[in-house]
Amino acid sequence: MNDYFGDIYIANVGKRDLTYNSQLVRPPRITGRDYLERFNELKDKLEFPIITKGLDKVLQGSSQKSIKNLYLFYTDQNKDEVDERHWESDTIYFAKIIKKLIQERRSQQIEKIIPIPIQAAPNDYSTMFDFFADQLEKIKSNPNFKVRNAYLAPAGGTPACNMSLVIYGTRIFANWAKTLLIPENKNKKAREIDLSNSIIHEFNQTVVEEMLNYNFSGAAEVMKREGSWKNLVKLAQYMQYRLYFDMEKAEKLISQVKSNRIKLPPDLQSEYENTGDLIQELKESVSIFNQEYTPLYKGLDEKACKTWLDMQKKRIVELSLNIRMKWFSRQYVDMLGRIFRLQEAILRYVFENETGYSADSGKNYDDFYTYLGNEGKEFDRYLTVNLKKSKPNSRAYNKSLNSKTLYWFLKYLHDEKGRNDLSDILNLINKLRQLRDLRNKSIVSHGYKPVSREKIRQIYGKRKLVKSMQNISSYFGLQDRYDQVEYIKKLILFNYRR
Repeated sequence: MNDYFGDIYIANVGKRDLTYNSQLVRPPRITGRDYLERFNELKDKLEFPIITKGLDKVLQGSSQKSIKNLYLFYTDQNKDEVDERHWESDTIYFAKIIKKLIQERRSQQIEKIIPIPIQAAPNDYSTMFDFFADQLEKIKSNPNFKVRNAYLAPAGGTPACNMSLVIYGTRIFANWAKTLLIPENKNKKAREIDLSNSIIHEFNQTVVEEMLNYNFSGAAEVMKREGSWKNLVKLAQYMQYRLYFDMEKAEKLISQVKSNRIKLPPDLQSEYENTGDLIQELKESVSIFNQEYTPLYKGLDEKACKTWLDMQKKRIVELSLNIRMKWFSRQYVDMLGRIFRLQEAILRYVFENETGYSADSGKNYDDFYTYLGNEGKEFDRYLTVNLKKSKPNSRAYNKSLNSKTLYWFLKYLHDEKGRNDLSDILNLINKLRQLRDLRNKSIVSHGYKPVSREKIRQIYGKRKLVKSMQNISSYFGLQDRYDQVEYIKKLILFNYRR
């Protein structure tokens, strides 16, 4: 009858779960496959330290000194559906190697090893919640034996997988669930922990840290559920609404933050005297966009004109920050839409700054044609010539106010009027224009083609897009404030860990 009851151990196999000669194995899929093929040659130097530490803890405290079933969740994504670097990070071969090592070294202690593949995106919280809920329920419903203790080891996998294992493992196995905390420090032993609010918070730290790259809304939601982090929630929401370009809401949220309740991290103390100074700076960064101003038109007084143009420069720099956040969060389609808007904004600024006429295709539409008929006659002739060159078989040439005609205005200043001071801006626009086809064929424009990091890099160059965005502030004589994104992350993580 005792054979009907048994302990089980459930672990996520992550990128840190296999070492060779005490070094991490990279990349997991490629090198792992090679090591599996050469297993007999390499096995003496192969270790699985995280899982070993957890097993040691369980087996030392077990009267039976054995585990009935060891479940290893590993990743094995479809190569055609994910970026190559994500596919190469899959741990399928780690799980196979760990299984063979356990069978050779601990066969008397572990009766059966059951690898289970994760074929969906392991960083997708929604998908992983559903996946683990289904898989753990199947494990519990095994008709061959009844679980006595279910040891949950949320250590090696992604935050989404680990969180799902803890949440649904605790829910499904209830009083039989035993969660193990396995420190990365090799000198510290694994320990069993209670699933109290403090432990949930400990796991949430990992979730929040992951989400702050750059899902500020998700991080806010996780902290909100704990109920005692109102100021940190508002900080995260501030950044999210800033990303939405809802500066009024962002200003309202940052104004509600009580800076005296937030400690300033040590590495920011050389930059700011106290948290209040940083919060004030964050507030000023969005409040500037909420000030009243008069849109430019020909004849607007000099002071109002300068206010308008200064505002456009600040919007452009803020948009460059926004684009980088979309890049780092891998939201490439949204990023392309913002890049198209960035081009329009820069071209519009150049025209308005140089002519004093509005480039608003709605409210002050006639300004553009007034310019062509007066001070801009020379440009009008240049535009006609180039439109004819671009469409030699056409009888009509569209001189409507749009990004194309504004691009020709920039070219006119640079090529015809010798404005070499605009070279950097022209080079940037020319580079960004190379992404037009990719954008036009995506769902943000006229098609359904997918957009990936690899495709963008093939067109724009590796690591060059972010660098271009970093340089934009210098073109307009402003300071790049992407550091504020990092400061917010540091504020939240430092205080949330306390």
